[in-house]
Amino acid sequence: MTSPASFRNPTNWSDGFYELAIEVGATDDARLQDVLTALWAAAGIQGCLGLSDLEPEEQDPVPCTVSSLTEYGHLYGQA
Repeated sequence: MTSPASFRNPTNWSDGFYELAIEVGATDDARLQDVLTALWAAAGIQGCLGLSDLEPEEQDPVPCTVSSLTEYGHLYGQA
């Protein structure tokens, strides 16, 4: 049984969430990158990971980029 504090515990990522929709105007990659960088910093998120089924120390961090978001579908970190 996994710990409720475990990064890889699937219920930590699925049993409810808030969604924020932001209109940023033009959706070119540079503008989206600026928004992603600003939101990640404003929320104080530590790390940037592509997988939720491994603990942070079990995987390599990924760049906090639109390209990583496109590749992984989600980006994960700890707030």
